[in-house]
Amino acid sequence: MFSSFAMMFPQSFVPAAIGLLKRIAGLVLVLPLTALIVVALWLAAQGTYESMRFNSATQQILGVVSTAHDFAARQPDFATLPGVDLLEVLSRAGQITAVDDNGTTKLLNPWGGPVHGSVSAPSIFRIVTGVPARDCRRLALFFAGAAADLGLVGMETQANQGSSWTLFYKDTDTGAPRPDTVEAACGQQPEVMLALSFRVR
Repeated sequence: MFSSFAMMFPQSFVPAAIGLLKRIAGLVLVLPLTALIVVALWLAAQGTYESMRFNSATQQILGVVSTAHDFAARQPDFATLPGVDLLEVLSRAGQITAVDDNGTTKLLNPWGGPVHGSVSAPSIFRIVTGVPARDCRRLALFFAGAAADLGLVGMETQANQGSSWTLFYKDTDTGAPRPDTVEAACGQQPEVMLALSFRVR
């Protein structure tokens, strides 16, 4: 029966079929490896992109802090009244470029979240921004490490709109916040509000 079935095909068919099967088997083996390489490259690109956004976010906040300090050195009455929109004052003075957000001046961070700034107490200003939780942790640890140089006096988080703020660092603490303290403060939500308070002078 087999011989009669084989006679239906040319003699060259069998070697060709065997070669095709080998190529298919090789392709099946190569595909998972190729997929792994593609996934690895994608993850590396994502990591690089996230690092770029984190660096941009730190530079943005550092820029506002530096601008506020420089402006305060020239304007003795700057940031002395609580409630003043810090970014609006700096924008009106031509120190930064910002946009209006229903009467409040804001910047946009690299994740598309808002950045607001206000005078929270005489000579203290507060920058509030919405960031992914993982970047909240990175930003908090970064600024805690430079607290003395930047005049950082406090850090807070807010998990949801309307919920209470959690103070997890103040300048009277004996040192920088522990990583587990930062982890708990930033939480596991997709996004969290992070507030950084600085001395003006």
